[in-house]
Amino acid sequence: MEAKIKYYLQIADNALIMSHRLNKYGGKALFLDQDPINTNIALELTSLAETIYRYLAEKGEVDTRGTGSNYFVYYRAENEFCNCIVAEQENENFTQLMLKRFLIDNFNYYFFMELSRSSDRFLAMIAGKFFLQVTGHLSNSSRWMNSACNDENMRLEVQKALPSVWRYTPELFTWSDADIEMFRLGIGADLDKVRGLWMKKVSSSCFSTAVQLPPLDPTIFFGKEGFHSDHLSKALNAMQYLTHPDSVMSHCFKQIILN
Repeated sequence: MEAKIKYYLQIADNALIMSHRLNKYGGKALFLDQDPINTNIALELTSLAETIYRYLAEKGEVDTRGTGSNYFVYYRAENEFCNCIVAEQENENFTQLMLKRFLIDNFNYYFFMELSRSSDRFLAMIAGKFFLQVTGHLSNSSRWMNSACNDENMRLEVQKALPSVWRYTPELFTWSDADIEMFRLGIGADLDKVRGLWMKKVSSSCFSTAVQLPPLDPTIFFGKEGFHSDHLSKALNAMQYLTHPDSVMSHCFKQIILN
């Protein structure tokens, strides 16, 4: 079922691209203990994505051209990725990265809580497992928000960084065709319910830290449908450099093999 595959990929691609963004900012944490935490979270996100990719490859519902789960990471074009735009945005500084983490951790917490009740046994299993992990993720990013906003200079930095991340968050709750079909079948999460819980939690956290939420941007983004920003192109160029058929190094390797 095409909608089901796309739904799986929405979840996996969000995890993969967010993991890439976390790894790219390794070694730049403002707090000594935050670097290994972010690295561990990136690994858990990669593991989630790999579990889904491997499942799709083994089920044979996607032609992976003999590359197995590697196909989903290294051989797909940009318009075949189904992640939300917010995940792929570059992080201008560490504050922006942690703010993005805080907002996505909150989404993941309620999304996977809902998904753990899915009638799809595989989705329910990975949702239940990852929910335990994302509980830890959210605890960490919430503590960071509280500690950062207890410092006036850091609070101003969070307030300054918020609009550039906040404007992309509505897509997390925008219903794609796959979201609609999977919810109808009792497989997918109720994004309206998740949005209500998310908004209540984020508003409460920001109020307690004296950060003012900007109005939600009415612009609709279509990352779930394969329409992405240049940020994803650059990320994929880095990720797929050696395996992409058009890369210089790939061409050199092929020449060596042929000779």
